[in-house]
Amino acid sequence: QEQAAVTLTVYDITGQIIRTLVESRVMSPGHHKNVWDGLDNSGAKVGNGVYFYQLQAGDFSLMKKMTLLE
Repeated sequence: QEQAAVTLTVYDITGQIIRTLVESRVMSPGHHKNVWDGLDNSGAKVGNGVYFYQLQAGDFSLMKKMTLLE
């Protein structure tokens, strides 16, 4: 395994980008943790609901659903 550029993005239900948590950061293989604070890219609080996150690392891409409840 080798290092890869990693991007982690949060989208709303309509597919609009809410927050980019990690952008093209070169990371080594292994476990990494990133916590979304419920804010959008402008620093505004977003509402409770369903969101999606997409993880891209090199040629790998994964999108999952999550629910924000505060």
